[in-house]
Amino acid sequence: MDTKLPPLSPAFFILILFLLFSTSLRAADNAQLVPLENYGETQKVVRARINGREGVFLFDSGGGVTTVTPEFAAQIGRKPWGKIVGFRMTAQRMDMERCDDVTLEIAGAREHLLTTGVFDLMSLLPPGASKLDGMIALDAFADKSITIDLANSRIFIETPESLAARIKGATEEAVRVVRDAEGLALTVDAAVKTASGTAWMELDTGNHGDIVVADWLADEFGLDPKKKEGRPIKFQLANGIAGEGRGHARDLIIDGNLGSQVLRNWIVTFDLPHGRAWISPAQL
Repeated sequence: MDTKLPPLSPAFFILILFLLFSTSLRAADNAQLVPLENYGETQKVVRARINGREGVFLFDSGGGVTTVTPEFAAQIGRKPWGKIVGFRMTAQRMDMERCDDVTLEIAGAREHLLTTGVFDLMSLLPPGASKLDGMIALDAFADKSITIDLANSRIFIETPESLAARIKGATEEAVRVVRDAEGLALTVDAAVKTASGTAWMELDTGNHGDIVVADWLADEFGLDPKKKEGRPIKFQLANGIAGEGRGHARDLIIDGNLGSQVLRNWIVTFDLPHGRAWISPAQL
């Protein structure tokens, strides 16, 4: 008896692909969407509640430590005490007080923060800047996987299912999770190829200016550390993804910093507990 099946039509394969794609989308939909709002020309802010009080906070993946202003700390009944000591990439020492045991709520997601910095963020902003209540940094998501999509002004807090769906088709990038300030701060450095070796550059949504390169790496990027003005540069991540933007060299304590002019071209997913990251092109 002839048991040969009839040939499958192209429409059948299209249906299978559609079902697989739809399943992937449903898995990605399990992520918690966190809308971002514009602040100035390129920076982003997020609305969140700390200890039940709503505020507007700068979202800064290079900020290291989540902070509230002294005014906001008073409003949530927290008396600043102690000290957190860290350093900016230009080696400037940063001292701030702290408050402990607060609950952060963002778009329905809740996180308990053992330590939060207390710092007058407005002192770093130009006169007339809109009021901010503090800054949300990556330490707020230290036990989470998150996706940053600057081009579409959003973050996703991933579930295991949405993370698996999100990274399909994305390219993994070698990263270092950096824990400064006695392990309290959290930032992520990406591996960047140079002719001499691998440079590790901070992924910093809070930097809305030039790509910044340490002066000892200036030659690798065709920069002159004596010139303060930026010039167009190109670079390549360790995973082969290319990037470009205006850059300049400075005296730093890190290899460099890739800011929002670069990150708005990518969708970046961090699995922070496991120190992994994936990158795909931004889609408007």
